Amino acid sequence: MQKMIDDADRRILRELQRDSSRTVTEIAEAVGLSHAPCWRRIQRLRSEGIILGEAAIVDRSKLGFDLEFFIYLKFSMQGRANVPEFRRKIIQHERVIGAYIILGNYDLMLHVIAKGMKDYQEFYLEHLTGQPDLGEINSMTVMATIKEGQIPI
Repeated sequence: MQKMIDDADRRILRELQRDSSRTVTEIAEAVGLSHAPCWRRIQRLRSEGIILGEAAIVDRSKLGFDLEFFIYLKFSMQGRANVPEFRRKIIQHERVIGAYIILGNYDLMLHVIAKGMKDYQEFYLEHLTGQPDLGEINSMTVMATIKEGQIPI
């Protein structure tokens, strides 16, 4: 049975979301705990699956990915049988950094990055247009990101 998280766990999680590269001692100081109890709590949060992993936040534009798109896909009625295969293939593409099953007028939303419009056009033409399973494709270009947040804890 999963233990409920308390205020100390919440403080730890907030600090880890801000910067998980800090040492346990630094996190412990920030949340008002000593090293050992903080370390045990972090280990418990990991073992219970509350902390799923840790990753570096990378500046996409410094790696040449200057464009970002959200692509809404609607599958044709006859293409619905092939949705699992399409999803399996499309999420393996390196330009697809997020894929979501959604409710509403569309079935799937892709979050795609590209180095430029030509790069996106190649992705679009190679992986989206001409797919008999897709009935509609709607691409939205991100002009600016105004917030990428943390989980409220």
